[in-house]
Amino acid sequence: MDSKPVKVVIIGAGVGGITMAINLKRKLDFTNFTIYEKASDIGGTWRDNTYPGCACDIPGHWYSLSSELNSEWTHYYPEQPEILKYWQELTVKHELYPRIVFNTCVLSLTWDADAQAWNVEIETANPQDGTKKRETISAQLVVSAAGGLVTPGYSNLEGTTVFQGPMFHSSRWQHSVDLRGKRVGVIGNGCSAAQFIPKISEDPSVHVINFCRTPSWFIPKGQFQYWTIAKWSFRHIPFAARAYRIITAAAIDWAYVIWPKGNTRTRGVFEKRVLRYMRTKAPEKYHQALTPDYPIGCKRIIVDPGYYDCLHRPNVQLVWGGVKTIVEDGLITNDGQKHELDVIIYGTGFMFIDPNGLRVVGKGGQSLAGYFDSRGGPEAYLGTTIPGFPNLFTILGPNVASGHASVIFSEEQQIEYALQLMRPVIEGKARSFEVRTEVSHAFNDDLQRRLGETTWSTCQSYYRMGTDNMGKIIATFPGPIVKLWYITRKVRWADYAGIGAEKWESERKKEKRLWVIFAVLFVAALVGIRGYGGISDVLRSIFALKGRLMFLT
Repeated sequence: MDSKPVKVVIIGAGVGGITMAINLKRKLDFTNFTIYEKASDIGGTWRDNTYPGCACDIPGHWYSLSSELNSEWTHYYPEQPEILKYWQELTVKHELYPRIVFNTCVLSLTWDADAQAWNVEIETANPQDGTKKRETISAQLVVSAAGGLVTPGYSNLEGTTVFQGPMFHSSRWQHSVDLRGKRVGVIGNGCSAAQFIPKISEDPSVHVINFCRTPSWFIPKGQFQYWTIAKWSFRHIPFAARAYRIITAAAIDWAYVIWPKGNTRTRGVFEKRVLRYMRTKAPEKYHQALTPDYPIGCKRIIVDPGYYDCLHRPNVQLVWGGVKTIVEDGLITNDGQKHELDVIIYGTGFMFIDPNGLRVVGKGGQSLAGYFDSRGGPEAYLGTTIPGFPNLFTILGPNVASGHASVIFSEEQQIEYALQLMRPVIEGKARSFEVRTEVSHAFNDDLQRRLGETTWSTCQSYYRMGTDNMGKIIATFPGPIVKLWYITRKVRWADYAGIGAEKWESERKKEKRLWVIFAVLFVAALVGIRGYGGISDVLRSIFALKGRLMFLT
């Protein structure tokens, strides 16, 4: 076994990367890790998205770490500044800033079979003079936590270079652009656009034209501010915050019942209630256009941040049918009509998997991109490990997200799972673990079959591959979030091939034998063993015996 200290590289200082770092320190007492972050601060999507009205559509008490409950959330649905502050404070609390190298991109990963380690090529930019420095480091374990909603998705429109005014994506908001007195064209009507349009249209001098192709399903937000007494209770009453979190999670997770295709009656009742909400909130002239022709849940359901209400404003206009091309002073829609604009804002979401992202080469020279192509699109075993790529873990990997639940909870389960595989390597009892190809393929074939039985398979969405967003479903998990927790709670070691793992296997077999002996003794105690004074004496003796057996072995 190599005596070199084990090194862990974490790619990205967003939610997933920070969570992994916290757990490495807290659960494995391990600190020899480095987080490489391409930006100048932590936070990922909550650092990048600063558009007006940016907020979470999952309650804050669930959109937070289970080990770091926050009693100070001001609102049921927290906004971007409050979420970013939460993660910045955790980074300080756990002393992670010294472990982060900012302004650094991980360019490639190459597996070295002889060293049983990854060669990690990085490029660090100097913010002062713009120079860049490349180097390659070695790490036995790599965690990719680059995030799923990072790379802006732009519509493939002609003329994007000819427009004479400001033009930007919502995740790259240009706060220096003054929208007052301007005609603002917003392309897209998804979650981001639905949040910032009500905000920028509060100024009656801002004329907003929202160019839409497909209507979305909107549900009431139910936003409220927490009373001071509630926050006091979360801080001081034992288990109050934990119980509130559990109740909130359980109340949301049941909503998965609307996704299976077979649940037509339940989904139909839900759709009628949601359409009734739309018709009571939106202007009547838009009712037909705002009614989706696909089942609820196929695309991301939008928690209404005031979008329907703002449609009543005289300075807000909806235009349906899609955009054909952008011209110097505006754009032309598919019906041939020209709309003169001063500013264009893309509210077109993100690419869940960036095709121009990290270059990864695994065992035998197999590229990750090539492996994904051979499988018809990205996939991983439990969204976390990939055959042919040992000691590589993806946080928020393929088919981990949901359409209704907290992605942070999903990432926590992935990290708990990954830590079980990382521990033997960190402790020097194994060199690498790789999921078996047949195991991963069987899991993902079944997963795609089950996804085909959900409403996600019935329409275009960013959950899917392809330029038309009608390919393989790569983002979502087909089940309630509690099912993901169940299948990732414990590693099935038979699913993995280990290298240099003889010591680890020996210890596992030894521990298994001890538990068998312990179980036999426990059963014998329950049926009665002579010479003991009572059941409590029996149990104390058995636990003592188990301890001596473990010491002797």
